[in-house]
Amino acid sequence: MIVITGNPGVGKHTVAAKLAQKLDLSIIDLNKTAIESKVFEKNGSTLDVNVKKLAKIVKKITTKNSLVVGHLAPYVLDKKQVNSVIVRSEEHTSELQSPCNLVCRLLLE
Repeated sequence: MIVITGNPGVGKHTVAAKLAQKLDLSIIDLNKTAIESKVFEKNGSTLDVNVKKLAKIVKKITTKNSLVVGHLAPYVLDKKQVNSVIVRSEEHTSELQSPCNLVCRLLLE
């Protein structure tokens, strides 16, 4: 399993879509899974996800050919399940600044 995590709004889903297509992986979007499974409570303009319930759901639906994407990944995945992790952050948006962005670019070429 490959995991893409990081701060909200840093391009996790963009990278995930390209990587999943290139490597023929199925994407598991943690936010979408939490909403579809109704394991959250609305708190003003945000959603508070029950990570224990989400972890149980994710464990059932992931395989070795899954690409899990979302900032909740560190809270819901067992490290024994994970083969590789890509961490995106807004501090490293330039390809020249981030080894991760360089690796992503090389994987997607």
